[in-house]
Amino acid sequence: MPPPAFQKSPALAPTTSGDGLWTSQPTVTHDGVDAARSGAIGNNQASTMQVSVTGPAELAFWWRVESEATFDFLNVSLDGGAPIDRISGTVEWAEKRITIPAGAHIVRWSYTKDGSVATGADAGWIDQVTLGAAQPPPPPP
Repeated sequence: MPPPAFQKSPALAPTTSGDGLWTSQPTVTHDGVDAARSGAIGNNQASTMQVSVTGPAELAFWWRVESEATFDFLNVSLDGGAPIDRISGTVEWAEKRITIPAGAHIVRWSYTKDGSVATGADAGWIDQVTLGAAQPPPPPP
């Protein structure tokens, strides 16, 4: 059974790796149920969670972070490339949508720390992950 953060998309089976494993927790959530939280890590470490998706599709999720601003980040990337987006500092719940191109892909969330300082909970959270049909392009003007 997928973690509650993935309950609306049970076909998405997340895996976790790195220096600290992501876990399901009921304390900090967007939907009031549960959310995935990055693992406890030290300086120069990372906690990673990923899912396999097939496009074309749109992946939507809510994310939040409490970290050392501009040094520790919650990143999201596609197929191991550079981050599509990242958040840092104290960022309350925000929705993010990613367009997934045709074919098989890996979406990866990583909470990464630099060499010093811990701020706030020093963690990232992901909640309400859904995979839906790709949105059609807007009509030409």
